[in-house]
Amino acid sequence: MVKPTKVHWVVAKHVLRYLRGIVEFGLRYAQVDGMKLESFPDVDWEGSSIDKKSTSGCTFSVISTDVSRFNKINSIKFNRG
Repeated sequence: MVKPTKVHWVVAKHVLRYLRGIVEFGLRYAQVDGMKLESFPDVDWEGSSIDKKSTSGCTFSVISTDVSRFNKINSIKFNRG
């Protein structure tokens, strides 16, 4: 940020205090026969016909249950040669 204000600093300190308080938390998975982590990535290289920005995403599954998912519109435009 070019000119952070006092509000930005207050929020940043709040986030850091929160993270300090949860550093011991987490998820623990016990090993189970047949349990596996799978990921399914996908990319649309041309993306929107208007701005030509590509889109990427991925889903992570444990025992056929989605545990995480993300999508991102990339800032790089696709140009055909």
